[in-house]
Amino acid sequence: MRLLGKKHLVVVNFLLFIATSVALAGNLEKGIELYDQKKFSEAFQIIKKEAKTGDAEAQYYLGKMYRKGEGVQQDNRQAVYWYTKSVEQGNRKAQNNLAVMYDNGFGVEKDLKKAFELYSQSAAQGTTAAQFNLGMMYRDGQGVKKDYVKAFELFSLAADRGNIRAQNALAVLYTQGKGIQRDYAKALYWYRKSAEKGYDEAQHAMGVVYQKGEGVPANRDEAIKWYKKAAAQGYARSMANLGSLYYPEDAGDLESWDEAYKWYSMAIDHGDRKNAPLGLGLIHLFGSGRYPVDNAKAYSLFTLAAENGRADGWYWLGVMEEYGFGRPQNEERAMELYKRAANAGVEPAINCLEHGHQDWSLHLFKAIRPLFTPYD
Repeated sequence: MRLLGKKHLVVVNFLLFIATSVALAGNLEKGIELYDQKKFSEAFQIIKKEAKTGDAEAQYYLGKMYRKGEGVQQDNRQAVYWYTKSVEQGNRKAQNNLAVMYDNGFGVEKDLKKAFELYSQSAAQGTTAAQFNLGMMYRDGQGVKKDYVKAFELFSLAADRGNIRAQNALAVLYTQGKGIQRDYAKALYWYRKSAEKGYDEAQHAMGVVYQKGEGVPANRDEAIKWYKKAAAQGYARSMANLGSLYYPEDAGDLESWDEAYKWYSMAIDHGDRKNAPLGLGLIHLFGSGRYPVDNAKAYSLFTLAAENGRADGWYWLGVMEEYGFGRPQNEERAMELYKRAANAGVEPAINCLEHGHQDWSLHLFKAIRPLFTPYD
């Protein structure tokens, strides 16, 4: 048998290389297919094997699986390791994800400068997530000088290509008039684009727009519709706003009281420690609807709200101390609480310190009124 000539050997080796590459690509494709089917344990074995051969896309996926604990125990350090391997080969998705790790100090020492560099590299290659993340750094002045115009430009790039978080962020800039002239119509356009794709923050924002009537006629039913969409995804602020929208003017409207109580309670269950406790506390303080007076619960809820940033919580605690609701009257303690609320700009507390509670009904209306300002 004749030995192969040099030219034949080159051809044979080339064909072997192509066959091997195709096989490797086929293996990775199968691993990604399993990943997309959420068969993480099976996917992990294939993807890990391909990552070890030096495949940048496999290394990116392996980093993501370690980051999320998919098919393997969650391990941020391993995630950083494999993202870094992929970044060394220029993978733009890994650049963004590694930047997130540096941005938050996950598995590596927090380094905003490094995060900024990686986001910039990825964004320049058209990664919409990186464009959004880089925009957030410019918007918040994290790792770079605050620049709303630059943030607007980056959000616009990502929003035009369908990034729902960027669409929402762009709408916020239009609402606030930062980096661009205020334009409620354009804000509504981008909120709607994001909300219709299911982004809970944008759905909540749509509720706020219709509740406040920003660029559109105020529409309670539309506000409720959008708040409920966000609430269905567990968005606590929408639940709190629903509680306030259902808070009835008619003391005998038992069904509305039930709705208000339900939504405030759900908001608290989903982590709202600021707004919903105030509303639920008022229901217990006054014994509204089917719910009897429960001063101990009201005091606890007002305290929770106050300690988490609702300054009018301090005011209502003052009311309970001054009038002895569920406790001995303590005017000295009441004045301390009113001062705390007044220092944060709570109008009824300021009026109380200056004039006392001269007209209880008017005071009560003014004190409850902030409850109906939607929580952005």
